[in-house]
Amino acid sequence: MVFASVIAGCSFTGGNAPITDGSATASVYTVKPGDTLYAISSRYGLDPAVVARENHLTNPSHLLVGQKLRLSVSSSTDANIRRVEANTKTQTSSSSSAKPSTSSSAAPAASASTTQTASSSSSVGSANGTYGWPASGKIIQNFGGLNKGIDIAGSEGEKVHAAVNGTVLFDGQVQGYGKVVMIRDKDGCVSVYGRVKSISVKQGDQVRKGQAIAVMGTTDVSPRVHFEIRKNGKPIDPLTMLQKH
Repeated sequence: MVFASVIAGCSFTGGNAPITDGSATASVYTVKPGDTLYAISSRYGLDPAVVARENHLTNPSHLLVGQKLRLSVSSSTDANIRRVEANTKTQTSSSSSAKPSTSSSAAPAASASTTQTASSSSSVGSANGTYGWPASGKIIQNFGGLNKGIDIAGSEGEKVHAAVNGTVLFDGQVQGYGKVVMIRDKDGCVSVYGRVKSISVKQGDQVRKGQAIAVMGTTDVSPRVHFEIRKNGKPIDPLTMLQKH
């Protein structure tokens, strides 16, 4: 399944263009065995009713393998994340109930080595910060202006860790973010981990702070993770929530 991610923006000191907003784009998706309109739409953060209307589907529940679907997606990264969050909220709840129990008590505990790694990368410190650091590298792009989060440098194959206990709201491709994981915590805040090379958790999984959820790679100018925290759908400066680094 190919869906090109768009990274738009201007140059800045440090090399890479920041995640920002853009115009509407369209992509054509080829239906594969087992696909449903809801699954396809949810994967790309779209409203199934809108996709059905755009493609003049008289029977949205009946898709044919090989059928071409037009997917019109705004490359506004803010809109993409908000849309994914809204369209996966219900699915996450239903998928959690459909799967074998994945309560925090049943979730695999982080190993001693993982916990140790998370502790070293999080640097337990300021009482003001409740979120751990997803990676131990230096910040190469700060929050503000066109950037809705921070970019943390890393190396090929380095693990990205969950910054907080929560439920995986989304795992997959989002235009403007590349491969991304979204985690909702108990307070309803959503942490976003973008521009990763691979993902090791799935939608509906219960994850713990410090647990490895993804791997960095050269998907950008240099290996990194783009990290955001969103409260009520609005991005806030992650440094106000992270533990002292």
